[in-house]
Amino acid sequence: MKLLNEILGTKYPIIQGGMANIATGEFAAACSNAGALGLIGAGGMNPETLRENIRQCRRLTDKPFGVNIMLMHPQADEFAQIVIDEGVKIVTTGAGNPGKYMAAWKAAGITVIPVVAAAVLARHLAPLGIDAVIAEGTESGGHVGEMTTMALVPQVVDAVDLPVIAAGGIADGRGLAAALALDKSDFSLFKAGSSYQLKATVSGVDAPKVTWTSSDETVAAVSQDGTVTAVARGTATITAAVEGTELRASCTVRCKLPEDQPVSGGGNSSSQGSGNGGSSSQAPAADQADLSAFYTQLSGDYEFPSFMQQADQELMDIFYPGLSAVSSQQMLVYVNQMSMNMGELALIEVTDSKDVDGVKAILQARIDGMINGGAWYPETTALWEKAEICVSGNYLMLVSHENAADIAASFYALFA
Repeated sequence: MKLLNEILGTKYPIIQGGMANIATGEFAAACSNAGALGLIGAGGMNPETLRENIRQCRRLTDKPFGVNIMLMHPQADEFAQIVIDEGVKIVTTGAGNPGKYMAAWKAAGITVIPVVAAAVLARHLAPLGIDAVIAEGTESGGHVGEMTTMALVPQVVDAVDLPVIAAGGIADGRGLAAALALDKSDFSLFKAGSSYQLKATVSGVDAPKVTWTSSDETVAAVSQDGTVTAVARGTATITAAVEGTELRASCTVRCKLPEDQPVSGGGNSSSQGSGNGGSSSQAPAADQADLSAFYTQLSGDYEFPSFMQQADQELMDIFYPGLSAVSSQQMLVYVNQMSMNMGELALIEVTDSKDVDGVKAILQARIDGMINGGAWYPETTALWEKAEICVSGNYLMLVSHENAADIAASFYALFA
C-alpha cells in the first residue's frame, strides 16, 4: 500500500481541512507550499467563486492541492464538473456518497478521498474505487457524529484495505506523534454492581502510565485498571490520562438500573405502530397525558443522541414544515442537525382531532425525506426506514431510534 504523501505527491502526509468560508485558494496554496496538501473548501462558495479560487491557488503554488466538496450542497453537481474542467487532481468529499461522480472523476485522473464518520460507511464506499478514506471524529467540529477520532480510526482501519487518514482534534505535531484511545466512547450498564473494563491504547509514549477518574463516583466508580462499576442511576464521564503528558480520552457511561426506572403510565402497550415509517391508531386517548414527563422517562430508559435538541419555531419550520401552524395543547419536537442523524423524536397533542391526519402527513413527509436521501449515510437511512408514527386519539408521536418499536409500545402504554 502506498504512503499517503506518495498518493498525494506532497512532502508530508498531512491534509489541511477543507473548511467552508476559511479554506480559500490563498489559504490552500500556503499549506501546499509548506509541504502539506492544501484544500479549497467549496462549502461556502458558488460555482463562480470556486472556479476563481482554484485559479488563484494555481497562480500561488506549483505544488499539489485539492478541493473539498460537500455533497449536500445544492450546487454539488456543478462543483463536480468544475474540478474536472479546471484540472484539479485531488478531491475530498463529505456529507454524502460520491458514487455518481466517480466514473467522470476517475476518467479525469482525479484522486478521490471521502470523509466518513463510521466504519460502515467506509465499507460501503470502498468498492467505488476511492483512493483513501478520511476518518473524521467528533472533534472536527461535532457535526459528523458522536464518536471520537481515536475511537473511530481503528474501526475504519479494520473495515477497509485502503489508506486511512485521521481527522478531528489533531492540530500540532504532538497530536500526530502521541495518541491515547479508548475501546469505547459510550456504553450503558443496567444493574447495580455490573461492570465493564475499558481498554486504553497509547502510542508515541515510552512506558506510559494511565490513570482513571470518574466525573461522578456516586453514579459510576472506576478503578485504576479501567474497570467501571455502576453505583446508581445516572450518567458519568470516565477519563483516562497519561501521566506526564497532555493526553486525555473520555467515555460516557450511562447507568440504567431497573429498580430506579420510572413506571410508565397505564401498564402494557395494547398495540404498536407499524415499522418502515408506518403508523397505527388507538382508541381515544385519556385526558392530559404529560408529554414532557413522558420524554423525561424515555430519556432515562433509552439513549438518544447528545446532539438532539428541542426545536424552536425556526428549526421546526425547516424540519417539519407546517407543524408550528397547527393548534396544539402540547408540542415537543427534538431534532438532530448532525449529518449523522441517529435519532429524532416528536410528541404532539393537537387541540382539534380534525388536525390528526394533517400532522400524520407532516411526520410522514419527514420520514420520507430522510429515507430518500436526507439521511445521507447507509446506517442513518436504515434507522429512518424503521421510524414509527404512533397515534392515540389527539396524541401523536414520531420516533427515529434503534429501539423505535419499544418506544412506540411505551407511547401506547400511556393510554392503555
